[in-house]
Amino acid sequence: MRRGSVAALFAALCVLVALRGGVDVDKQTFVISMGIDKAEDGIAVTIVLPSAQAGKGAGESQGGETGTYELVQATAATFEDALLVLRTTVPRYINFSQLLQIVVCEDLARSESFASLLESVLSTPRLKQSAVLAVSRCKASDFLQKQKPFLGIRLSANIETSFAVYAELGNVPVTTLGHARRTILDAWSTPLLPLVSLNETQSDTPAKESNPLGTLAGNLPYKGNDPTEYLGAAVIVQGRMVGTLTGAQMELVSFLLGDVDEITYSRGELFCLLGRRNAISLGTRQENGQWTLRVEGQILLRNALNDAVDEAQLRELLSQDILNLLAHLRDLGADPLGFSGRAASHFPTLQAWHQQGWDSGYRDAILEVSLRIFASEAT
Repeated sequence: MRRGSVAALFAALCVLVALRGGVDVDKQTFVISMGIDKAEDGIAVTIVLPSAQAGKGAGESQGGETGTYELVQATAATFEDALLVLRTTVPRYINFSQLLQIVVCEDLARSESFASLLESVLSTPRLKQSAVLAVSRCKASDFLQKQKPFLGIRLSANIETSFAVYAELGNVPVTTLGHARRTILDAWSTPLLPLVSLNETQSDTPAKESNPLGTLAGNLPYKGNDPTEYLGAAVIVQGRMVGTLTGAQMELVSFLLGDVDEITYSRGELFCLLGRRNAISLGTRQENGQWTLRVEGQILLRNALNDAVDEAQLRELLSQDILNLLAHLRDLGADPLGFSGRAASHFPTLQAWHQQGWDSGYRDAILEVSLRIFASEAT
């Protein structure tokens, strides 16, 4: 056998041993999702486990043609205590190495204990830190219970695909547990977490004419077999949620940061596709102790309806939307666009930077937006 083949076989065995953790696979159960809710005397932790058959084992079953899953919940004073209860009542070794998502209810995300809760979650043995961390506007357990296989794919693939697709559209950020913890502790920008919820109303009310995505998850005028919605972002400042971004605001953030190349822009009768001619510039300057936050960019206009678009009107509307977004983030004390890192570059040392009082300067900053619109013939 060649050395390369031996090395590949050895690497595969190492991965298998790491996944097994010294425990037979048939004695383990791998957690796909975790939900954390506020309870009357503590917190409730819900886990989603793959099940070979419906109706067996502890918890409530959810299933379909692509597989069956068990939801198991424990309530305790602390997260650690809830895990102990789960480990004692589930007749398998609970393995978190394949965890895909952690969904926390909004009440907990807004509480002062949110940062310490994340620390407790991260201390879970073999927990996958690359799991997406999301905030639910409804009970996390309800969201997980309704999150089912969709369009012929298994639940785990549906979870990964949903977050990936909506992030590529700019509707939500995709923030992992590990990244959220690092940016909460110390970073040049504040984290955003994806917002999720359930559409229980199945409303016939039409979407907003001027801005259909100017709302949050759970409010879309949608009817279908899958009531789960992913739209908008939870804004995190100093370790807890302080506000939200609508789907439209999140699209703008994604566009300004370069996370998406193109967005659909709808305002009243104006409907078009927007791209970037080059990278959008986000900058800062300080004069006489007053900070200015500035956005400059060259925007490519691609008219989706092939009608004439008033470029001056588009520039005015888009500029005002960006100004409103910046003002909203500034008033929350949130900086997901990373202006603080750009401002810090003006100072020779970190000590000088810390002494200048950025937090108060940011909240009082002047906002400037300068855009140029270029028509694009691309379709």
